[in-house]
Amino acid sequence: MANALRSRPSRPSGRKALAAAVVLLLAAAFTPPGEHVLGMCHRFLDFYAGVFCLVALSITVMAGLAATDRLVLLVRHRVLLQAAHRSTATAAVAFLFCHVVVKVMEAHVGILDVVLPFLASRHTAVIGLGTLAGYGLAIAAWTGAVRGRFADFAHPWVWRAVHSCAYAAWPMAIVHGLTSGRSPATWVTVSYVVCVLLVGAGLAVRLSVRWGRRLRTTPKAQTTGSLPRIPVEVPLPPPVQRRTVREPVRLAPLTTVRRPASSPPASPPPKSPPPKSPPPARPPASAAPVSPPAAPVIPARPRKAFETVSDDEYWAVLRGEDLS
Repeated sequence: MANALRSRPSRPSGRKALAAAVVLLLAAAFTPPGEHVLGMCHRFLDFYAGVFCLVALSITVMAGLAATDRLVLLVRHRVLLQAAHRSTATAAVAFLFCHVVVKVMEAHVGILDVVLPFLASRHTAVIGLGTLAGYGLAIAAWTGAVRGRFADFAHPWVWRAVHSCAYAAWPMAIVHGLTSGRSPATWVTVSYVVCVLLVGAGLAVRLSVRWGRRLRTTPKAQTTGSLPRIPVEVPLPPPVQRRTVREPVRLAPLTTVRRPASSPPASPPPKSPPPKSPPPARPPASAAPVSPPAAPVIPARPRKAFETVSDDEYWAVLRGEDLS
């Protein structure tokens, strides 16, 4: 299988095919039928090359201006307009080359008139405008072809300024096309004038939108009258803090009174013996039994401040209980 693929003859490349086609056309041009076809092509280009160049340039300018719109058109619409802009620009350059070659072959202009403007022997101003328009179209086409190299440039406005040469070249090309050759029809002149007015209006809208966007993004210098009024803040009273947690009751520390070591501790006073009660009388045998007397109630001794508080009493005080 590999040998079968290797044995197949290789197809000629694109450059070889183009070179072969050019050689065949040149060989056919020297034949009687070829001379007739070549003469017809010459007359066609002499009559329509400049017209097609001007029409293609007009479409290029209008499509390029419309492709920058972001208010009405969607992204896919702008992509299609960019493709049309590049295609018509290529066609305009090709027809410009054919137009110049044909006019030089017919000796309508000289080679020096093509390079330097305003040197022609006749129609000096009109042919000079055509030369300047050709330079503007060539510069705009070159900047469009190498646009990617300007992407990393420090000043992107340079590309826009150079590419805008098409806006200056197009009116000069219209004046050159309408006044240098045959007298155009009325509808042709009106159509070009309408196109110029529409492009001028679109360019004015584009510049106004960009200028308004720049004014909105650029900070303005504010004066005392343009500064906003600052409202006076009235100080509010501090918020009332509510007591949510019950704080424990703090007791004063209990201290014990110590007596000096030199004096011996005072002994408590001697207790007097309780008085003897008389013996109870025996009831008579016939009387009812008498209940025994109740035990005497001894009053509680008052607590002194220097005595130690027990643990139960201490925690009772912390809980807020009344021990009196």
